Amino acid sequence: MYRHQLRFVLRFGVRGQFTEFIDKLNAAETARGWAPPRVWQAMNGLVNEIVLEHEYESFAAFQRERAAFHDDPGEVGAVLAVLSELAVAGTAFQSDLDEYELIAAGASADIVSRSSRLPSSGCQSPGVSGGPRFT
Repeated sequence: MYRHQLRFVLRFGVRGQFTEFIDKLNAAETARGWAPPRVWQAMNGLVNEIVLEHEYESFAAFQRERAAFHDDPGEVGAVLAVLSELAVAGTAFQSDLDEYELIAAGASADIVSRSSRLPSSGCQSPGVSGGPRFT
């Protein structure tokens, strides 16, 4: 399983417009046979934070959809342009998550990744020599 998330803070007073355009995004992506968006609203943390999430069967499926979007953004591109105007400037960021498959109990305690791991950030746990200390 591969998951793409786009997070941003929605401006105050634009909830109605957001709902209208997120429904259009869902319709446009579904019409193209793409993964439908899942929309989350943060219950704590940043006020008015929105998370748009798409789930794919694999990284390859994500790449195929992304390539199709870049080849022909169509209505999806137009809707995303409007949605970007509803966000507080500078708050948007995206992340991609690749699910790790756990090997069956008793077989091994190892974790197997379906794709290469991202490089370590270099952060260490508090109290470990050389790493940042958080208190």
